[in-house]
Amino acid sequence: MARAFVTSEAKGGKEAGELAGIGPIGIAATTSPADVLGLDADVVNYAPLYAELEQMAQILSSGKNIVTPIGFVYPEALDPADIAILADACLAGGTSL
Repeated sequence: MARAFVTSEAKGGKEAGELAGIGPIGIAATTSPADVLGLDADVVNYAPLYAELEQMAQILSSGKNIVTPIGFVYPEALDPADIAILADACLAGGTSL
């Protein structure tokens, strides 16, 4: 079953489509990163309010690509150590950000 990761305990366990106001779509919301990491998925849409580098590295290392609207399209704005963490995770998982 597909999962949508949410950071609000109040949203956990609810139907993602209902949270979006469009009715059920068959995707359960979860607050467990392990639920998402365990999915057989090619890509994760990562759109948190605040990015968590370690969480992103886990996703990338697990073999899932990340698409995101957060500012990683401008790597010169990131700390070189953070870029290295994400690059290493991409290499480990054979993924891209």
